[in-house]
Amino acid sequence: MSNTSSEVARDVLLELADDKSLKTLSDGFVSKNGKRWRMTLSFRTLDESDTKYVAEKREQRTIIKKIRKQSSIPCRRSDNNGKPAAKDELKAWRAEVLADVASVKSTGINAGMLVPDYVASFIDHKEKLGKVSISTISSYKQSAKYVSEGLERRSLDELTFKIVQLWVEHLTSEGYAPQTVTKAYRLLRQSCQYAVQTGDINFNPCHDIELPSRKPLDPNSLDSDGVKRLNTMLDEMGNTPLSVGVRLALNTGMRAEEVCGLRWSDVDIARDDDGAATGGLIHVCNVIGRTSKGTFEKQPKSFSSKRDIPITGGLARVLDARKSDMRKVLLANGVSSTDRAMGKLFVVGSPIDVGLKSVDEKPRTWLDPHWLSVQWSRFVHPKKTGDGPSEPLLVGTKGRAVTFHDLRHTFATRAIAAGVDVKTVSSVLGHSDTSLTLNTYASADPKAVRDAMELMGDLMGERVSMCDVARVDGSSVA
Repeated sequence: MSNTSSEVARDVLLELADDKSLKTLSDGFVSKNGKRWRMTLSFRTLDESDTKYVAEKREQRTIIKKIRKQSSIPCRRSDNNGKPAAKDELKAWRAEVLADVASVKSTGINAGMLVPDYVASFIDHKEKLGKVSISTISSYKQSAKYVSEGLERRSLDELTFKIVQLWVEHLTSEGYAPQTVTKAYRLLRQSCQYAVQTGDINFNPCHDIELPSRKPLDPNSLDSDGVKRLNTMLDEMGNTPLSVGVRLALNTGMRAEEVCGLRWSDVDIARDDDGAATGGLIHVCNVIGRTSKGTFEKQPKSFSSKRDIPITGGLARVLDARKSDMRKVLLANGVSSTDRAMGKLFVVGSPIDVGLKSVDEKPRTWLDPHWLSVQWSRFVHPKKTGDGPSEPLLVGTKGRAVTFHDLRHTFATRAIAAGVDVKTVSSVLGHSDTSLTLNTYASADPKAVRDAMELMGDLMGERVSMCDVARVDGSSVA
């Protein structure tokens, strides 16, 4: 619906606000449409679907758009009675359209747009530029739903600090998680900043907003006994995609999307003189993103996430066995198994095409990170065989069932408890700031805290014999 006097949709007025389009606005015509005369105006505007003009260095195509409005003048099929009056109404309507266009141009082209509509146009702008990932666009669209909750009737030029603060408080009172509220706020702030840059508004009303406090990360890692139990369970499972993925996460701290995105070309296995795997290096440079429409490949989310991780001999042997198994599948299916062909495959993916599709409908052989998490959950929570609820096979330090991401927490917690310096652990995890690693994991292992306090108790409880205790006056005890 439009709140303009001409009743023309605001997005159409925005197009007419361009001087080139406005010059092409026709005088219009009237035609019979049922029981009333209908008024029609037309103009030329840029064809937004013409995306090749930039690459081909030519002028963008234009298309003709028409705007229509039903007049108040009745008509009959048998004659043209009322046509002159309809033309007069058309002339008056055209003047109203021009007035609305002038109003839009003077107040900022998009200033009167409803906030959710403006945010949607900002997301569309970002998507067309192609400078943000598919998963980021998907996250923007998810957050845009919360912008619509509370600001659906507000126009962009109505936003003030108070209105934005009340909106944040409204979302918080509705029970949305602090992270959800913060993401929605950041999207609105970016949209308003874009509006300032384009001249649609004069200031960004989203500065200095008080946001809900985020709950600190509470790692639910496995203790030393839990790690031993898990390793035994993995030994019994064999070299399946799940077990290899779990060992990668447990021994390197890699995220599920990083595990699924790991190709054999990103794995360097070191060998001894007999050809046995003794260690190596993993290059984290590819991850699997996920949206509601499917999965896709992308670069790691930050510079620090793109990293090299040394691997132990035990993990190297697991990977070597997995690679050998995949090579056998290729040979059995008559597919090339050269090192070059193997390098393109994903470590925990399928060696052959099994009909899976990516978000762009292309064949894929990688695993969905969500699938990995679901399979892990089923592994930890086997089906109930008797009465009563099933108990998880692996419980973390917080008393909850361990998730796949908790394996990353386990790696970090155990590493710090073992005395590995925080900077090294932070580098392996791909954290951009060592303070995140320190604040999250330094005291996450209850046993490590108890051991540390026992050590401090011993240190603080040490004594000397009374014979060595000097008196205040300098004499000693006899």
